[in-house]
Formats: sequence, C-alpha cells, structure tokens
Amino acid sequence: MGNTRDDVYVPELAEEYRREEDERVKAMAAWALGRIGGPEARQCLDRFLPQSAGLVREEIIAALNQDLTCTISLAISAKQAHWNVEGPNFQGLHELFDVIAAEAREWSDLLAERLVTLGGTAHATVEDLSASGLQRFPRDERRWDSLTGSLHDHLLSAAESMRRHARDMEDEMATQDIYVEILRTLEKRAWMLRAHLEESL
Repeated sequence: MGNTRDDVYVPELAEEYRREEDERVKAMAAWALGRIGGPEARQCLDRFLPQSAGLVREEIIAALNQDLTCTISLAISAKQAHWNVEGPNFQGLHELFDVIAAEAREWSDLLAERLVTLGGTAHATVEDLSASGLQRFPRDERRWDSLTGSLHDHLLSAAESMRRHARDMEDEMATQDIYVEILRTLEKRAWMLRAHLEESL
C-alpha cells in the first residue's frame, strides 16, 4: 500500500496500526503511512507517536522528517525569490523574501532538534529534498507577481500541514507548541504576500 502513495489507504492503515499487537506489523503500517505522506497520513503518525516505542517509534520519526524537508524547501524558495525578483514592488518584496528565508531556516532547526529529542535522526540532505515530492518553485522566473504568488502558495501549503499536526498534538504538547509557533508566522507572512498581490489588482 505504501508504494502506491495513494491516500485512499490511510484509514485502513491507521486502523491496522491501532488493532495489531505485533510490533513488526505496526512498524509496517507506520512505514506505509510515511511512504504515502500527506497531511492525513502525518496526522495519524503524530497521534500514534506518544504511545510508540522501539521500531515503531523509529518509523514514525522517519515519516515526520517530511515536515523538515518542507521548511527547508521553503527557505530555499524564498531565497530564490529574493535573488531574482524584479518589478515595481522590488524593495519591499526583496526584503520580505529574505525575512521568510531566515525564519524558515529557524523553523528547520526547531523541527530537527525536536526529532532528535524524540530519539530520531533529522534527514535533510539534498537527496532527501529531491525525493520529497514537494512542488517545484519557478527556476527562471523574475516577475514579482509570479514569484510572490508561488511563494504565497508554498506558505499556505506549509501552514495547512502545520495546522493539521497541531490539532492532534494534545498528548505531545512540546511538539504542538512548535507547530503553533511556526503556524502563526506562516499565516502572517502569507497575509503580507497576499496584500502585495491584491495591491496590483
């Protein structure tokens, strides 16, 4: 099921994890959820994490590394926009893109350090980013409105993922605090970029 990357299997895998007592079967279900990815699968994994141990815990932490790649990708995308933006809003956007890049790097640190605290290893190599399946950011774009729109979409996608995680973190309050902190600023930066886009209409 995991290799299909089809989220239609998420409810079935989540139920199998809850029902099974065999640690090896639970580990396979956790691996499949991580392989499928997406907000619903990660939400299930976050809910299981506080009760898990051993191999199962390692599988869940490996899946949570997907959130780390999201913030690193956001930092790189914001820097790409910062370097290349042109147009009438250049000064304000040039500075704002750089602020977002710096904040995203800080979020990456928070997530990575939390993963290690929970007993995992942070995975954020170039290979991890390439294999993440995240939406590509425009490579040869220089127009301010296109770059702003693309980064705005990236921020909204990241915010939705963080919001889903935070909602189901009542048993893992330290991690929930991190998600809420990141979400608050993601939404603020998305609002600021949207304001630039609305001014051009």
